[in-house]
Amino acid sequence: MKKISLIILFVLNFSQVFPQNNEGYKKFKNEKFNTKLHMLNSVLFGGIDQKGLSFRSGFKKNHLSWKRLNKKILTIVENDSCKSTDCSNYVHDYAKSTNSNISYSYNTYIIYSGIDGFNKRLKLIKEAKKSIYISTWAIYDDETGFLLKEKLLEKVRTNKLIDIRIIVDGQVSERKLHNKILDNLEIESEGLIKIIRWRTKPYRANGNHRKLFIVDGLKCVLGGMNYGNMYSHISGAVFWQDVDVFIDGSAAMDTYNIFAEIWNEQVKNNKLAKYFDLIPKVSKVNRAPNLLKTIPVVINNHNPGTKNRKADQNITTGIVKLISEAKKSIVIENAYFIMTTPFKSAIKKAIHKGVKIRLLTNSEASLNEVVLSNPILTSSLEAAKLGVEVYLKKGASLHSKYLVVDDKIAMVGSFNFQPRSYYYEGELVAVFFDTIISKKLINKFNENIKPEKADKLLINRNIQIKDNFRAKLARIFFFNQL
Repeated sequence: MKKISLIILFVLNFSQVFPQNNEGYKKFKNEKFNTKLHMLNSVLFGGIDQKGLSFRSGFKKNHLSWKRLNKKILTIVENDSCKSTDCSNYVHDYAKSTNSNISYSYNTYIIYSGIDGFNKRLKLIKEAKKSIYISTWAIYDDETGFLLKEKLLEKVRTNKLIDIRIIVDGQVSERKLHNKILDNLEIESEGLIKIIRWRTKPYRANGNHRKLFIVDGLKCVLGGMNYGNMYSHISGAVFWQDVDVFIDGSAAMDTYNIFAEIWNEQVKNNKLAKYFDLIPKVSKVNRAPNLLKTIPVVINNHNPGTKNRKADQNITTGIVKLISEAKKSIVIENAYFIMTTPFKSAIKKAIHKGVKIRLLTNSEASLNEVVLSNPILTSSLEAAKLGVEVYLKKGASLHSKYLVVDDKIAMVGSFNFQPRSYYYEGELVAVFFDTIISKKLINKFNENIKPEKADKLLINRNIQIKDNFRAKLARIFFFNQL
């Protein structure tokens, strides 16, 4: 296997001499094959870039090894002033550990269904007065994408001064069924709707996975939803099941500034100044945090590494801190649970203290893709053996990504518990220090693990985990990054 790996590495490295061109992928009419081809490209090319084994990366590693990353995060957590979630200064301690700010939201609520999440965004478009900023992984060429396009164009026609900008993953926007709506938005708005297809030259597999819908810098919906029928469910079929959250106040202003930072960096790094102007950041004003319904929020942004900026570990550090410092309970609902060294270390520490951990993730049946289900089931079984109460989804695929600690701290966003979210993707989560939001998510979790919706993983049963060549290749170049 090592010899095969070296041969593949040599071939892929030689290919760096030539510019990357994904036009060839568009000719394939089979969307499933097209998607798998992109996945293979990401696994192979992205793997050697991240490891610093390519001309494109300048032979410089973008990330620490899992062992060194774990050591670095543990050092950060151990040097914190707070050692448990009971600490009176925990919000400040968490923000400091994750290089983030504390902000506040005054009207916060969870959105559980795809149709409600999409309708909320359409309502925000109607209410917008100055700006609409959207960050997403993809806008699909289907009814959902078309309806979004029509509502945005209608807004431009009625308000010529409104500033509408979209950041979408550059690789995904080249795929069939993900590009026509984007092109039409630019053409039909006559350039008034500005779109950046996010990419970074040193690391071809890196992308934008952040989900933000920000209006006037004052209101924001974030979570896991992309713009397609499989997420919105407006066509009637339920495929992906998501969780979003609405925030306002200075927390929404934080997301505005993060969007501006990402946009401006793309304009500068990719020499787009002749097409797009920069976004000025806004000064955040925090009202007195003792107002009724005011919730302390920390927005964590993860940068996977770009031309002028090394990758950070803000979200990963936050997750490790929350899990390892939990006192009583942890609930994890995540589409892709693949235990990396830092997460495993934190989970073992929590279980050793007697913390009850419950996990809901996808099953082989709910995903129907071996290259993903193989590492998820392997990690789920390992977690169950450590003492985690594991549940595997039945029916429609799980796409939600949230974490609740000690019934009082909740994390919601786009980050999956898997190497891709750390190594390749720009991600964003909001952390709420609030019992009401936390308990609502726990209630949703309890509903989702009912016998008719999920199977409990029992370690005393003989579990057969499917494997194939692509899954093995992914373990070499993707999941087991060195």
